[in-house]
Amino acid sequence: FYLSLFKLPEGVDSELDRLQAAFFWGGSEQDRKIHMIKWEDLSKGMDQGGLGIRNLRNVNKCLLIKWWWRFACEKDALWKRIICSKYKMGVGGWIPSLTPSNKFSPIWWGIISAADQCTSLKEHYLNNFQLKVGDGKRISFRADNRRRPGCLKDEFPTLFRLSLEKNETLSIMVVKKTRAGGWALAFRRELYDWEKLDLTRLLNILLEAPDLRLGCPDQSVWLASSSGILTVADLYKSFLASAGDTLSISKLIWLKLIPPKVQVFCWLAWKGRVKTKEYLQRLGVLDQGASTTCVFCGSG
Repeated sequence: FYLSLFKLPEGVDSELDRLQAAFFWGGSEQDRKIHMIKWEDLSKGMDQGGLGIRNLRNVNKCLLIKWWWRFACEKDALWKRIICSKYKMGVGGWIPSLTPSNKFSPIWWGIISAADQCTSLKEHYLNNFQLKVGDGKRISFRADNRRRPGCLKDEFPTLFRLSLEKNETLSIMVVKKTRAGGWALAFRRELYDWEKLDLTRLLNILLEAPDLRLGCPDQSVWLASSSGILTVADLYKSFLASAGDTLSISKLIWLKLIPPKVQVFCWLAWKGRVKTKEYLQRLGVLDQGASTTCVFCGSG
């Protein structure tokens, strides 16, 4: 519950990682065991050479980003109306302002800055978040991203600056189009020739505009899921995917028919972390002058 609302302090995160690592290697406050593998490697997926132990800091980021999705879906929720009223945002907006401000409360600051230090996670969210056109009453004609890779406001900044219809919804613009027999866009002055080229390109894009579905509200869709709904598990899987490539050898180690103890031993052997004499000597457990040969055959 705490991780789903508050940004995890770095000191608390480090302490939790330390406790988990000590537990995993069989250590305690009185008896510290050797940590054979770095904790960062343990938190990688099993197909990436790790053990798939969840990194709490990354889980915290995914849980906080889920509020971005709720901001889009829960239009009439009380918490969203309060946030929009307090920070001067439109209640019908889909994505909250991701620019930090000293006016934000610590809780809201933590939510919108959840992916500041992980651009891949932020890009993954923005690339897979898309709007599905319904009646067009909530989607902004120019400012909302209903087509990839961006919205008309960002793709045609000059036309947006000159437009007299900056805040019109898609439904209003479609009504104007129906009355005029075509897209009749209004500007505050006559366009120059080079601006008319942008207008021509814009009109060509609008030829592919989806039809309105009366009686169906506009909604957000998560492209990375077959259900179209964002889950924290989907976000965390994408985070793991960015951590490293898939290693085919892992399929030979984590076989279901092999006992877990043997699987972990094979995994440590693959990593070169089995407690051989040579390895213990490298760690300083054995003296440098100690023999590293096998007690049975005398070989290295």
